[in-house]
Amino acid sequence: MEKTGKVPDRAWVPFALLALFYLGGLWQRPMFDLEYPFAMWLGRDLPAFSVRLGSALATLLTAGTLFCFLRRRDRTAGGMAAAVFLSFGAVFAAGTAADRTAYFTLGFTVAVCASADLVLRKKPVHLLGLGLGVALCAYALTRMPPTAFRREFWPWYLLGFFPYLLFLPVLAAGGRRIGFRAAVPRTAVAGTLLGFAALALGEWTAGLPFLAVLTALALARYAETDPQMTRFDRLLKHWVKVFSAAGILLVAGYCLFRFGKVRAFPLPNNMTMTVFAILILVVWSVMASREPRLEVKTCYLALGAAFFLCGLPAMIPAETLLRRTPAELVRRCWPQGAPAFVAVAPELRPMLYWAKVAPHAAPVRPDRMPKLIGSAGRVVLLVREPDSRLLPFARRKIVLRTAGLAIMEYER
Repeated sequence: MEKTGKVPDRAWVPFALLALFYLGGLWQRPMFDLEYPFAMWLGRDLPAFSVRLGSALATLLTAGTLFCFLRRRDRTAGGMAAAVFLSFGAVFAAGTAADRTAYFTLGFTVAVCASADLVLRKKPVHLLGLGLGVALCAYALTRMPPTAFRREFWPWYLLGFFPYLLFLPVLAAGGRRIGFRAAVPRTAVAGTLLGFAALALGEWTAGLPFLAVLTALALARYAETDPQMTRFDRLLKHWVKVFSAAGILLVAGYCLFRFGKVRAFPLPNNMTMTVFAILILVVWSVMASREPRLEVKTCYLALGAAFFLCGLPAMIPAETLLRRTPAELVRRCWPQGAPAFVAVAPELRPMLYWAKVAPHAAPVRPDRMPKLIGSAGRVVLLVREPDSRLLPFARRKIVLRTAGLAIMEYER
């Protein structure tokens, strides 16, 4: 039996491994259009990795806050809660994006945990933590640019609870046995409700740290009533079959398109990476179904989900990817041999940097571009498509309809 005076080493394993996935996941996709406002708020043209690094570190600090809050009360649940939180699909999306959501979630988590510790232990240091958490939340809300949450994202938000959404019967059975009079469950319930109320402010991951705590507690209580975790393993084996069938279906669709010239359904942008991600998910899920210890089983499941989430950008069809990454369209359609002098609407300047074309473009307001056209010998403009209709007739005009942009080339 393990000693209760020392944190089990394996409690840190999922956190450490998932941290590597977060830092590695920053490289996995181009800059999406929703990330541009935050990147421009930083005030400089930066690589996508640098722009997203702060969100990843904030997410990892949030997981560390959960672990520290639970370590004196339920050490096994602390490691599990951190692993569950980091393997939520919605958390992975926010933690590897240029967005203020991860910063607000960190401040919110620190504030709620500090408030609970202040009530339970009454130490002045917790008052300092409460102040820091509230200050970070206020700074994120008032200083950092928000991300518009579009209506079409709501169905995808449910997928953000992957993979634990697949085990709702088990979580419901364990959740009924949680003693909500204890301090940790009460704090988790309050944090979850307040966090989801923050959806009104556009903060869509604030409640997930405490939902992860409830998930870990529900799994622990379920394991107490069913030490063999029979129902959990049965569900896990069922989903392994579903994942395997999905991989086979994708390979079949690719073969139809590659050799039979039949497009059965939209195919992923990178088929090899997609199949590899599904295969790794299946392997880790099989290992989890054969592992009798709950914390190790949860670790395996979280790692399988992390591999799968890292591969998600490769699973996006090329058409959808280009629609959400205007810089890629600009790079593909930029005129060959463009002149050294390029004018661009100020809000679009970072796009040229991420497209790796014309990094020294001059920002010019669209209403001042007509004067520039008459004074320069040859100039290329990048503007919003509606603004292009107000400019003089161009020698060459490329309209990028999926991105709502226009590239216009003039020569005197």
